[in-house]
Amino acid sequence: MKTCYVFLVWVLLVVVVFFSGCKSKGKQPAKDANSVEPNIPKSVSTNIEKPAIPESKVLATVNGTDITEEQLEQQFEKEASPVDKQMPPKFFEQYRKEMREKLLGKMVINIILDGKVKENNITVTDDEIAAYIDNMAAGLGMPVQEYKEMLKAQGRDFDEYKEELRRQIGHEKFFQSQLGGSVNVTEEEVKQYYSQNPDKFKRNGRIAPFEEVKNEVQQMLLKDKRKQILSQYVEKLKTQANIVYPGSKK
Repeated sequence: MKTCYVFLVWVLLVVVVFFSGCKSKGKQPAKDANSVEPNIPKSVSTNIEKPAIPESKVLATVNGTDITEEQLEQQFEKEASPVDKQMPPKFFEQYRKEMREKLLGKMVINIILDGKVKENNITVTDDEIAAYIDNMAAGLGMPVQEYKEMLKAQGRDFDEYKEELRRQIGHEKFFQSQLGGSVNVTEEEVKQYYSQNPDKFKRNGRIAPFEEVKNEVQQMLLKDKRKQILSQYVEKLKTQANIVYPGSKK
């Protein structure tokens, strides 16, 4: 009898446990209004478009090569001296406007000439650049190392300076190949310039005799005439080039 009673009690306990388990599975506990769910990060797509970086405004296109606002501003920063930047704002803005116009024209010409140098297979060696620097330093009466230090003091990067010289010498070679010895000055032109500009040849309070300054006058005239011929030739090259100024009727 006792054994039967124990068995019945055990069966009842099993039944209670079974129904309690089913009830807990069928009904979820109510959420507390003040409870905060854990912030479980969801998968984030990595295919997110980044905001577009605005491109620098194109000011001119020369034979397919763009000149941008950024490039012009960089060139202006190189050309403008610290003294220039200390001008009163009103004058500086006017200076900046005029300077940028000149620089843009210069950049257009440089691109045209760069193309001509390439077309004619003109090269400039490191030895030619070194010789040019030697002459520049000698003309200033200083050794090359001192000349380099002077450029550094002016805020010039020497490697950039050498590349500028490479470009300049290349352009000079192109002009020489095209114009050769076409620049000449006659004896009559030299005498006429001397007689019309006597004050330019004063030495120690007196006007130097013609024969004494003849070579000097000749070199001055050659330089001026060559500059004029080069200017005319460059204008001719510009008319042959494909130059586009976006947003302009030029």
